[in-house]
Amino acid sequence: MKNKILKIFLILGVLFFLVVGGVFAFIIYSLPSAKKIGSAFAESKSENKIDAKNEKSMAVNNLQSNDQTAAKSESSDISSQDQSTKEKKIEHSRKALLNLTDPDIPLSDFCLSLKNAKSGSVNATEFNAELQKSSDDIKDSGPRVQALKPLLRTIFREPKMKELILEAQTAVENKEENFWQKAAFYSKAAMAFQALIANRSELESVSDRSYLFYKMNNLVSVRPDLLNDERLQKFCSDTENAFNTNQPVQFDQEKKNFERVLAEIGVQPSEIKYDPNYKTKYDFVMNSNAMKMNGGWLEEMAGEDLANSDKKLSK
Repeated sequence: MKNKILKIFLILGVLFFLVVGGVFAFIIYSLPSAKKIGSAFAESKSENKIDAKNEKSMAVNNLQSNDQTAAKSESSDISSQDQSTKEKKIEHSRKALLNLTDPDIPLSDFCLSLKNAKSGSVNATEFNAELQKSSDDIKDSGPRVQALKPLLRTIFREPKMKELILEAQTAVENKEENFWQKAAFYSKAAMAFQALIANRSELESVSDRSYLFYKMNNLVSVRPDLLNDERLQKFCSDTENAFNTNQPVQFDQEKKNFERVLAEIGVQPSEIKYDPNYKTKYDFVMNSNAMKMNGGWLEEMAGEDLANSDKKLSK
C-alpha cells in the first residue's frame, strides 16, 4: 500500500505542469513508462530486504568483536534513520493525495493560511513543499498554494483523472512493458486531458474566484497590518463559503465586492497587481508532441518556471 501511494505521487509530479505553470504535458517517448514509474517501488522493496539482511548479519557479527559491534551499530542507526525518513515521506504523500482527492474535504480552506502571505511567484520546489505542508496543518501552509487548492481538487476529483491514478497504482505489478502498453497508459492521460477540455468552463470559473484569493495573498504580503481587518476577513470567509457550498461563480459581482473592500481599506489595485478586467481563459493544445493547458493567473504564480518548462517542451 505504501509503495502504491508513493507511486501515485510520482505520477502527480508529472502532472505538476498542469496545475502550476499552466502546462499539461505527456510525451510518449520522453516520459517514463508506467513500469519505470513503478520501478521506484521495486527498488524501495529491494532496499528494505537488503536492510533486513544487513541487520541480521549485524546481529551475528556483534557476537564476534566489540569493534565490529560498534561499527555495525552505527550502520544500523543510519539504516534506521533512512527508513524513518522514507516512512515520513510516504505518510506525507498519502496525506497530500487524500487532501486533493477526498470529496469529503471542502473545496477551499484558504483563510487560515492568509497569515503566511508571501509575494512573488512559486517555483516547483517551493510548490511541492507548500503542498505537503498544506496537508499537514492548514495554519502552517502558504496562501498562494491554498489559493490553487480549489482548482487542484476540481481536477483530481474528475473521474478520468481518478482512472489515471488507478492506472498508476496497478502499473507496478506489470513485469514487462512494451511500447503499446506504454501508449495505452498515456492514452488514459489523453482521456483525462479531454475531460478537462470538456469541463473548461468549470475550471475557468473556479480559477476566476481563486484569483481573488491569490490577490488577497498579495494584499496581506504588502500590508500585513490588514490581516485581521474585519472587512477583509469577512470577504475571505464569504468567498471560502461560496466554494464550499457550491454557490455558482458570479465573478463580475465578486470582483466588485473585492474592489469595494480595497477602496474601504485604502489600497490601490496596482499595489497588489490586481486587474479589474481579469477573466480566466484557458487554451488547450493537443498534438503528437504534447498536451498543454495554458492561461489564467497560474502563469503569474509560476513565473520563470513556466517559461523554462515551455522552452523544454519546444526542444
